Amino acid sequence: MIGKASGIFFLCLLKHAVSVPMNDFFMLGTGTFFTLGDAEESDCVQGSIVSEYCGDLFDTICVARDGALQLFDGLFGTGPPMGVPHSAGALEDVGPPMVAPYWCDSSNGVVTYGAISMGDAGADVQLRKADDCVRKGFPLKAPAFQSASLFIATWTNVRPPGGGQTNTFQSVIATNAAEDETYVINQYLDNGINWGQCNGINAQAGVTSATGSLGPPSSNTAGIVNVEMGSNVGEPGKYVYCVHDQDKEEPVTCTRNGIQYEVNEEVVTNCAERCTCQASGMFTCVPQRCPPINGPTCTASGDPHYVSWDGRRFDFQRDCEHVMAQSCGSNDFVISAIMIIVEEVFHVLEV
Repeated sequence: MIGKASGIFFLCLLKHAVSVPMNDFFMLGTGTFFTLGDAEESDCVQGSIVSEYCGDLFDTICVARDGALQLFDGLFGTGPPMGVPHSAGALEDVGPPMVAPYWCDSSNGVVTYGAISMGDAGADVQLRKADDCVRKGFPLKAPAFQSASLFIATWTNVRPPGGGQTNTFQSVIATNAAEDETYVINQYLDNGINWGQCNGINAQAGVTSATGSLGPPSSNTAGIVNVEMGSNVGEPGKYVYCVHDQDKEEPVTCTRNGIQYEVNEEVVTNCAERCTCQASGMFTCVPQRCPPINGPTCTASGDPHYVSWDGRRFDFQRDCEHVMAQSCGSNDFVISAIMIIVEEVFHVLEV
């Protein structure tokens, strides 16, 4: 026996803001790079890149397993520092300039780092990628910025002390040929931030500055675990900081579903919440309820039954697509009900 089943299908496609995919991470390629061993807490690289930071030049970058970089003018003592302990306090209290994509006591995972410069094999693609990040983030201040060297550090699948879920993030220091312009790019893998505390202390993120520190408002709060959803340059999971001249920051925008919003601009999502763009580049949202419907309605249901805007009832037993509502003069906004008749085969068992 062959029977026909029918029904109305509604298709809803939701777009969501995606953070940084792995193929958007910077790569060291065939250049010289290093990896922290399991027993190593930090390591320093001298002379591979010279960066201006808050008016001073630094030629040594130290990489800590705990998700931070520090800049020094030459090595000191008898060997490299052991890394800044996370208990040292706020970013601005740690002494030498510090870049912290995700500063928290960490264990396991892989930490790779190194520098690439103009002329290195495959470097041009990475340098231009950095230029694009900086120019998009600072269109007025750095419309023609051109990287000459990059220091790239990537923390892959690092865990909090005692084990647990993993985090993956990256920090890039980009410097021009004249060594008088330096930008920091901190970025976080899409779905790559899964823990935000170590030893009961919230992780911190950002960079030290001449007057304190710059970073996401979630830094040193429980919300740091959602850092990949925010941005200060309109791209979720990506933060760009100017560290050579911090007096002229660009206006900030917030991004949702690929759309940029100005500070204080509001957006309503699914009648469930109202979100406001903050100066941090992130939205703050409050729940809300949809207003009651006082006007006419149009419905589609069952097998199949329609009630039009003027209250008339229709039944239509065929494959069809019924436009319920549509924007005037364009197809930018359309709500449709699709009727599909499906043939099904029923096997009848004779006894």
